[in-house]
Amino acid sequence: SAGSDALITLAGCDLMNAIVDNHEAPMVVSSIMKQNCTERGRRIVEHGMDIAAGSAICRGDKNYIGNAYMSLPIAITVEGANIMTRSFQIIGQGLTRCHPHMLELIQSLQAPREEEDKATETFVKQFYKVVNHGLTNFARSITRGVSSTVSTAVRSKSAYRDGDKMLDYHEKQLLRLSANFALTADLCFTLGGRLKFEELLMGRLSDAMGAIFLGYATLHHYHRQRGVEGLEAITEHAMLRLEKQAQDALKEASDNFPGPLGPV
Repeated sequence: SAGSDALITLAGCDLMNAIVDNHEAPMVVSSIMKQNCTERGRRIVEHGMDIAAGSAICRGDKNYIGNAYMSLPIAITVEGANIMTRSFQIIGQGLTRCHPHMLELIQSLQAPREEEDKATETFVKQFYKVVNHGLTNFARSITRGVSSTVSTAVRSKSAYRDGDKMLDYHEKQLLRLSANFALTADLCFTLGGRLKFEELLMGRLSDAMGAIFLGYATLHHYHRQRGVEGLEAITEHAMLRLEKQAQDALKEASDNFPGPLGPV
């Protein structure tokens, strides 16, 4: 668990650094990284405290983990507490900024009166695109779900030893989860202004979105570093954990979705 958390954190940092080096400033991804890396870092250090035992609680020059244990709550609390980042910021920004059509639709509603005709045309066009986006992801969720179920059922326990097959399998799993997440995000728009008061729902969707992003980051890290002994095994463990976390978060969001679409 600590080993795969360390790999996930390292992979996320590598991908985030590459994005920043490309002169990008992704606010949603930054929030995902802040919340996930500090939470996973806390778990890693807590496991380290268990392993180090008494030497970890005796202050002194040879205590290599005590300062990290004491400073992690600062990282979790400062620059936006993780509870706020998870329950509001990631999905609050992500639903509009990461949606391929929603931002233009919102901008059309904010257009000045003298541009009303053009804004109306844009709104109608983007609205149909939003509906089509939801229907497409519904179809993808079904087809990719069936395909993933079959591929998982026939996959052997040692399949991860072939790096190419491991990459192909987990990329398909992430594509399935991405379609599930996109469909759920589209359904969230039906809640209107009520969504900002559904902190538990947004928190679960943040968990799913973060796990999917870090899954892609882990595959990216493996693709760049492959050839290192034992990397396949720990990458497989990390990917299975991330996929399980994303699946559980989406399942809990579905079970507790408010409004008339909840039972569906």
